[in-house]
Amino acid sequence: MYLRFHGSLDNIYSVGTNNLIKNGAKLVTGPVDILKNYPALLNKKIEFQERKIIKEEFREIYETLLFDKYLGLDEIIFKTGMPTRDVVTKITLMELEGIIEQKIGKGYRKKFE
Repeated sequence: MYLRFHGSLDNIYSVGTNNLIKNGAKLVTGPVDILKNYPALLNKKIEFQERKIIKEEFREIYETLLFDKYLGLDEIIFKTGMPTRDVVTKITLMELEGIIEQKIGKGYRKKFE
């Protein structure tokens, strides 16, 4: 069930949504929100994703990235110790292959499929 906003306290039709919030309803803005609340699903999804065949040339960067957090380019370069031009080239190729995704201003992460 998607909850868009809570209702007014004095409106009889808001009782249901207000009770959901009172009882601990969680805000869901995307699939990652659901997976965070159900770690068993996240683990199952990660296990499946990790079985993907990742080209050896991409492995070091891929293993540095996460599913649930974006890493900036500088952080990836620092963690891998690779030259900037190599990281930028490989990340671009990995995006084209659909194994990672970028969110402008946030960085890169492993892509859920």
